[in-house]
Amino acid sequence: MFYPPNLIDRELDRVFAKIKEKNMLKETNEEKIFDNLAYVMTELNIIHSFREGNGCSIREFIRLMAKRMRYDLNWGNVDKTELLEASIRSVDDYRVLTGILKQCKKNNSST
Repeated sequence: MFYPPNLIDRELDRVFAKIKEKNMLKETNEEKIFDNLAYVMTELNIIHSFREGNGCSIREFIRLMAKRMRYDLNWGNVDKTELLEASIRSVDDYRVLTGILKQCKKNNSST
């Protein structure tokens, strides 16, 4: 279930405010980083702001967020069906995406 179009702006503002409020882009704890990424990914998926291309747009946004925190993600590290199923299940608990995101981790360039 996705938000109706009239709520998209409000819900995007809420998610971006939470990113700023929790200072997510400056987080250094790996567990919190992947928890935050899973949360944002789930919320953006539920908002579903585009008619087409939501998955690609969301994955790129999450990849760029991770890169900002010195993590490189490779979506090819995870099976597409597994990612889709986790995205569907994340509506009930966003943390199911945490393991998927960790599988996508190529390396931590700070080590």
